[in-house]
Amino acid sequence: MKQKKSVDTILSAVAGGFICLCYLNFMIASVVTRASALTAVLITAAVLCAVLLPMVFRRQLVQLFGRAYSFFKWAYVCGMWLYVITFMIFCFSVTAYPSAPERVYENYEQDDELVVLTFGCKTYGMTPGKALRRRLDIALELLKHYPNAVTVVSGGQGADESNTEAAAMQKYLIDHGVSEDRILIEDRSHNTIENIRNSLALLAERDLSDRPIIGVSHNYHALRIRLLAKRLGTEIHPVGYQTFDSAGLVREFMSYVKLFVFNRNLSA
Repeated sequence: MKQKKSVDTILSAVAGGFICLCYLNFMIASVVTRASALTAVLITAAVLCAVLLPMVFRRQLVQLFGRAYSFFKWAYVCGMWLYVITFMIFCFSVTAYPSAPERVYENYEQDDELVVLTFGCKTYGMTPGKALRRRLDIALELLKHYPNAVTVVSGGQGADESNTEAAAMQKYLIDHGVSEDRILIEDRSHNTIENIRNSLALLAERDLSDRPIIGVSHNYHALRIRLLAKRLGTEIHPVGYQTFDSAGLVREFMSYVKLFVFNRNLSA
C-alpha cells in the first residue's frame, strides 16, 4: 500500500512540477514583455490551482470521496501525464516542421512576384519588440532577394499598445530601406485567423490574389498558419525564425486547444 502511495505521489509531483514550471515561465515572459500580461497571470493562476490544490487538500479529498478517492486520484495523475506527453509531442511536431527561410529560395525564382505576409507581434510604441524584429528581419531578407515581391504587414492595436503593430512594422521596414510602395498595411487583426483573412481581403482589393504567399513568423507558429490558411481555402508557405521559445510554445499549445476543442469561429 505504501509503495502504491509512493508511486502516485512521485508521478503527480513530476508531472505537476513540469506543468507548473511551464506556466510560470510563460507568465514571467508575458509580464516582462508586457504581452497580454494580465491574461497570462490569470491562466497561470488557474493552472497552478488545478495542479496544486488536489495535493494540498489530499486528506480532505480522501474524506470527501471515501472509496471513490482512488479512482479520482489516478484520473488526476493520468490527466496531468496526458497533458505532459501531449505537450511534448506538440513541441516536437511544431519545432520539427520544415519552416527554415532557406526553403523559400528552393521553391521560387528570384524574379517571381511574391507576397510576404509578415505576422505582427508585441510592439513598444513605434518600436517592434525583439520577437517582431526577428520576423521583420526575415521579411527584409526575402524582400531583398525577391525585388518584385511586396509585403503585407499585419497586426492591429493591442490593449497594451499605443499604436497598431502594422504601423510599427511599416516604419521598421522603411527605416531599413524598403520602399513604401512595396508595403501593404493590414491593421485590424488581433489574432492569426484575422491576420490571414484580412490580408487575403486586402490582396483581393489590390488584385494580388494570384500571387504566392510567404507567411513570416516564428517556427513554432508556422504549422498553425498553414492549417488555418487551408481552412480558409488558400495556400501559405510559412517560414519562421528558428528558435526554441518555451513560453511561446505554451502560448501556441493553448491556441491549438482553443482551435481544435472550442473551435470558436476559427479565432486562434
